[in-house]
Amino acid sequence: MGEFRIVRKTASERKVIHRMAKHLAEPRWMVYPTAKRSEQALVRLGVTAYELLGGVARHERHQTWGRAVLKAREPLIDQRAFRSAVVFREYVTDDARLVLANLRDAAAQGAVVLNHCRVVDLRGDPKASAVQATCNLTRRNVTIGAGAIVNASGPWVDPVRRMEGPVDDRLILSKGVHLTLASDRLPVNNTVTMPMPDGRTLFVVRRGEATYVGTTDTLVDRDPEVWPSITDEDVDYILRAVERTFDVASIEPSEVQAAWAGLRPLIADGENNPGEISRKDEIWVGERGMITVAGGKLTGYRLMAEKVAETIRANAPVSVGTSPRESGYLPGGEFDGEVGDLAAHISQQHNLGIHTAHRLASLYGSEYDDILSLGRDPICPGSKIIDGEIVWAIEYEGAATLEDVFYRRTRAAWYEPNACELLQPMASIMAQHTGWSPERVEQEIAATSAVFRSELSFQAA
Repeated sequence: MGEFRIVRKTASERKVIHRMAKHLAEPRWMVYPTAKRSEQALVRLGVTAYELLGGVARHERHQTWGRAVLKAREPLIDQRAFRSAVVFREYVTDDARLVLANLRDAAAQGAVVLNHCRVVDLRGDPKASAVQATCNLTRRNVTIGAGAIVNASGPWVDPVRRMEGPVDDRLILSKGVHLTLASDRLPVNNTVTMPMPDGRTLFVVRRGEATYVGTTDTLVDRDPEVWPSITDEDVDYILRAVERTFDVASIEPSEVQAAWAGLRPLIADGENNPGEISRKDEIWVGERGMITVAGGKLTGYRLMAEKVAETIRANAPVSVGTSPRESGYLPGGEFDGEVGDLAAHISQQHNLGIHTAHRLASLYGSEYDDILSLGRDPICPGSKIIDGEIVWAIEYEGAATLEDVFYRRTRAAWYEPNACELLQPMASIMAQHTGWSPERVEQEIAATSAVFRSELSFQAA
């Protein structure tokens, strides 16, 4: 019964997040191709249970497509391999910008937020009462006192736990890789799942002029990295999955426009297959009083925060809220309709191309007017990114480096064609608003370009 409650709460939470930030948790139809009637029946059974537990509205419940409908609506799916499909509603979440929206909302409520600041040690004995941190930009060391310390560092949970003293590692890290192709190379109309013979499931997602595919799920047996390496095997696995599902010409690694890898922090439970390890979350209190939260999924972050708050109240003399709010909006979330409706409104109201308008709607939601007031010119000829986005990232979203803007604010690195050509104009605009010297501009471009090239290093072979 515990697993059922988890599923029900998680499904309900996705609807709450969508209500608070519709531009960052966008509902999409997900197409699950099936080869046999027995497979379709099994998928329908699982989806129906999920819908009932999650309270999915009747008009958003799943559909079944026969061969003719599947061919008409997703003509690239290989009709020889798949006879039908189960189609259900799911949310596509912009993880980096959802985190950013919560940080901005917290700051508006009085929180102090530090960017580019790494915790290197705990202070206080016998109970930890402060952290020592180092600014990665200035190398300045700071000590930050606190009534309670929460370790929510994802893949770095175990290294931070070791700051309390000797501990056994509790996490298993799984690497997930995504590849981005030009949308006209894989022009899907919906999000498409790709069930694999080894039990894994990959996804194909259209985003503007890009289609991204992923993710892999392989164990990592080394310390966590900010930029995990992408191997030839990772790339081959994803591209072969595409060829197994779609009737398309063979896709070569050289056609990949961008790639990225991330690490999932899974709680060790004796399983060796990362796909079979539970995505549950757990909370532990260390010997010096530090509260650690690990596991779980991003869309369940509010429920995890509620459990952390309960643990704080039970273990530290700190006053914290009782539960996450159910009403209100995250920054940019207050608008009528869905993202497509907002994009159409922006395009008509401001005489913008629909691709630029949709980009503004999906990244910034109702704050699009604020961005446009800072500048509406393309940062370079043909770009869908406008100069106001760069200024906004600096002044309102805490961007301090070109990497911040390129990857985590504008999302240009992974979803814009010819992304590296945007680095120079982005850096030039940043220099105007930060006072960077010409030498600093070149350093920022070189550093960010090196990261981008490293993610495509498999193409060098």
